[in-house]
Amino acid sequence: MPLYTLVGLPVPVGYVSATPAEINSTGQIAGTCHHYYGTTKAMAWDAAGYTLIGPPGFYSHASGLNSKQLLTGNYVDDKHIAHPFVWDSATGTLTLLNLPPQNSNSGGAIVNAINDNNQMAGYAEQLSGSPSLLDLFWSGLNSNPVGSANQIVDSWAVGINNNGIIIGSIYNSTGFQGFIEDSATQIKTLIANCNGCIAITDHPKPQVLIYKNTNKYKSYMFDTLNNKTSDLNVPGDDSYAYDINNHGVIAGESANDGAVTWKGLVKVKLNSPLISDAQAKGWDLTTALSINDQGQIVGTGIVNGNESPWMLQPNPKLVSFRIPLVVDYMLPHILWPGQAYDAPRPKGWPEEFPFPLPDPLPFDLVGEAFTMQQEIQNLTKIQELVNNLSEKKEKDAFEKLITRLTEQKLKNLKDLLKEGWVDRSGD
Repeated sequence: MPLYTLVGLPVPVGYVSATPAEINSTGQIAGTCHHYYGTTKAMAWDAAGYTLIGPPGFYSHASGLNSKQLLTGNYVDDKHIAHPFVWDSATGTLTLLNLPPQNSNSGGAIVNAINDNNQMAGYAEQLSGSPSLLDLFWSGLNSNPVGSANQIVDSWAVGINNNGIIIGSIYNSTGFQGFIEDSATQIKTLIANCNGCIAITDHPKPQVLIYKNTNKYKSYMFDTLNNKTSDLNVPGDDSYAYDINNHGVIAGESANDGAVTWKGLVKVKLNSPLISDAQAKGWDLTTALSINDQGQIVGTGIVNGNESPWMLQPNPKLVSFRIPLVVDYMLPHILWPGQAYDAPRPKGWPEEFPFPLPDPLPFDLVGEAFTMQQEIQNLTKIQELVNNLSEKKEKDAFEKLITRLTEQKLKNLKDLLKEGWVDRSGD
């Protein structure tokens, strides 16, 4: 049995597709459905089905969701002014959030995220002049939004965690840069070598998904606890990370593999038949957009030639693969695919989960770990050349050197992978 079971999410009648935005701890999902004529509608899924959310206007979308079943979203009126709202799924009540002071140059406001304290983050729009975007913070459903003091550059907030820590981006003369901000002090801290922020965990010293966009878009995980940045990329493959849960598991996509998750420096391919039954059901999972702390994942994919939303539900026997297990029992097969690996089946290995893993592997090393893997593979190629030497003395000397280098590289790789897996759920 694979680790996940795929559930197709229904698309509302009259709409051609739908896109999930976020899944909360209860399995409720916020999203947006798309009409053939280009109009959009905010919506929500739960165990009972779906609900269309009815703010006025032809264009609305859902942006966030907390564990109290409050959904945030935005709509555009006939004067092209953006209005943020909150929808209570328990009562069906829709509350329009207060806008900042408006004038003839105002374009309204956007809310992007809500935490479990009903604090929200977003930005205000200016139709002309500079700055054109001003980050905003709402302390509650009926509060007036406040912005960072003395803003002189474009700035917009994209997320807020349960400790009131806001993430976002600014744009100034040097380009785009990501920031972290304490909503209580309104003090921004810029993140070095970062063009913007994507998502944040709920820890007091949170993990933050960031991106760099030089000649190619690349995703990284930045840990404020140790100021360490983990690379989620391998050469020749663009990565797009969209969400991170409080266990440090990241949901996203890669150009080569479609929908994926990352655990530390190990990438998991959600299309693999060892991981999900998506392929068996005729799906190609293209993008994983959100993951909750229970391991439920939502995203979009292709089925019957159409783009459709999905959810992956963990099976009861889901085992959390810690990095030491991945290293000790999967690494030899990763480095030497196709060769037998005669280690015993590790304790706790799921029933009916083949060992060793057959090709194609659902696990890939990423970032610096990928580079180390390539170096070890190069050493194995050198070993093949050494085997052809006829002089025994030279052959023995080379083999000792290769063995020593390989053992050192393997140790470095194991240490890196153990360091790359940071489970912060107890913080």
